[in-house]
Amino acid sequence: MQSNLPSPNKEQASLAWLFTMAWRDARNNKSRLFLFVSSIILGIAALVAVYSFKDNLQQDIDEQAKVLTGADLIVESRKPLTPAALKVLDTLGAERATERSFASMLYFLKSAGSRLVQVKALEGNYPFYGDLETTPAAAAGVFQQGRSALVDKTVMLQYNAKPGDSIKIGAIILK
Repeated sequence: MQSNLPSPNKEQASLAWLFTMAWRDARNNKSRLFLFVSSIILGIAALVAVYSFKDNLQQDIDEQAKVLTGADLIVESRKPLTPAALKVLDTLGAERATERSFASMLYFLKSAGSRLVQVKALEGNYPFYGDLETTPAAAAGVFQQGRSALVDKTVMLQYNAKPGDSIKIGAIILK
């Protein structure tokens, strides 16, 4: 029984023949060989650079994702969650925060001005990662300790409001 597989000697001979022919062709066309090898090297270097950039960017996004969202997980819904969904969420961790978002009229007591604004009501110790950045810096701590509000700077400028002024949203008065 004869095998179709080449013997080790035949493989070595064909490999030697391949290198001999390549060397013979390269002697006559050194500029083409240089261009060809350079193109391969630059192509591989470009691929390595692109994949390295992609990996570094993905790693940075993964590391900062918690700070960017302020939490590990955010669940949004326009309708109340079903009891089954609440049961699953209860198994995911002990610390949570709730946000309610709605449009309402904001009334500045000092200037007697009003404006339609988007209100976000927070319950819980949010954000879990990172800090709220406010001006003045102490406003974030006051906001998280009691019933108070953080108002957008442009809205405050529009109604000549200062930190500590009272506002009214519906029947609730906040500072």
